[in-house]
Amino acid sequence: MNSLPIIPPWKAQLLDRKLWVLVGIILVGRLAWWSYWGTLLENDSLFYLQIGTSIYHPPLYSFFSGSIVKLTQLADAVVWAQCLIYSMCAGLMLRRMGSRGRWGMWLAFALAIEPCSGKLASTVMAETLFLSLLFLAFVAVPNLVSSSKRTWMIGAIGVGFLLGSAHLTRYVAPVFLAAVCLWLLCQRVGAKRFVLSTLLMLVAFQMVLLPIRLYNQRRAGTLQLSTFSNLSLWNSSAYLYTGSPVQQHPETAFEEFLRTFPDTTFTLKSTWYTSHMFGDYFPYQRFLQIEKANTAEAMAIANAAGNTGLKLVLNSPGRHFREFICSNVARPFHVRDHIYSEQIPRELRSRVWFQKNPEHTYSPGLWIFFFLLLGVGSIWQLFSRRKFSAMTGLVLLSCWLYLIGISIFGVIFLRFVYLLAPLIVILLGLQMQTFFKAEAD
Repeated sequence: MNSLPIIPPWKAQLLDRKLWVLVGIILVGRLAWWSYWGTLLENDSLFYLQIGTSIYHPPLYSFFSGSIVKLTQLADAVVWAQCLIYSMCAGLMLRRMGSRGRWGMWLAFALAIEPCSGKLASTVMAETLFLSLLFLAFVAVPNLVSSSKRTWMIGAIGVGFLLGSAHLTRYVAPVFLAAVCLWLLCQRVGAKRFVLSTLLMLVAFQMVLLPIRLYNQRRAGTLQLSTFSNLSLWNSSAYLYTGSPVQQHPETAFEEFLRTFPDTTFTLKSTWYTSHMFGDYFPYQRFLQIEKANTAEAMAIANAAGNTGLKLVLNSPGRHFREFICSNVARPFHVRDHIYSEQIPRELRSRVWFQKNPEHTYSPGLWIFFFLLLGVGSIWQLFSRRKFSAMTGLVLLSCWLYLIGISIFGVIFLRFVYLLAPLIVILLGLQMQTFFKAEAD
């Protein structure tokens, strides 16, 4: 009699009935939030309704959402697809992190009803797909401490590949790559494995970015991925320009051009509204219009703006810390970010369903609540004598490095910090699982 074939571990996981129960619970929650909010569009969402590349927008999400709209002619289908993908990836992460039995069910239920990612999942923006890829990367992370050389090397390549893919949906993935490297260092795996794992992750990360770099090289003569990071640095520091050495002693054509603008152009308020990145009558966009720059030239001008921003920060680091970074940390607690779904193109308007009014806001109160939960989880992690799982450390480290990163390098919008809510839920869920298990023992 023939023996049954051996099922590979990955296939065994996909055939795990308990996994699909978790996926189903989370998916029902995602769709319930969609039934409440409807399909939500921001200004940037309009670009994502088509397949395209730009010097600002991450290309993978544009390909993902644009392909779905082209195939179905339904913007709603983007939301349905990202809800399904998110649910599958979150379910895999819960199973991988050891959330079993009733604890896994409760944690899946908490993820299902959690409102922050519920709203993000209803919005045609990249956060939900980014979170899905981040969850998959976390699924692969435990392989990095495996006793098998082949397993941890494949794990390192997988983490790098998945975070590289996440970077193509939202340009913040390097923060989580740094979190994985620091976490691995804390696991005391040995210097050789740490160095090799880090190199494999970095190489895999860059290999994912290579196709779009080559595409940009062919189209625009540059291997640069986008202008977003440089423009973000310029925007975040532009308020330092007035009275600075850069104003008094310009060194580049862009810096010479800045002198034609009145000092009222360079205010902290214009930084908060990202005017120096996208405002038509602000220096960068005006310089592009005057120069009639093509893509390669626009990227070169963005690099010059970023270099100017760096000089401004280095000239006034204390002021930048006080006036931008400190207020940036506090900003999500009292600022409302709006989304305007009525801006959908006319040809798709009849195919998008709305439950509520066209205008929606992100609530600072929700973020205050989840920030307090993050504080509780952080204190519990630091002072509890119970040994939590290693993955709680990774999730906690990821949350704080992300907050620090966007506070320093970009303007915080509530949509950005809403992204952390499911990670905070997972962190507290894993901590509680360890706590009550220890109590039972």
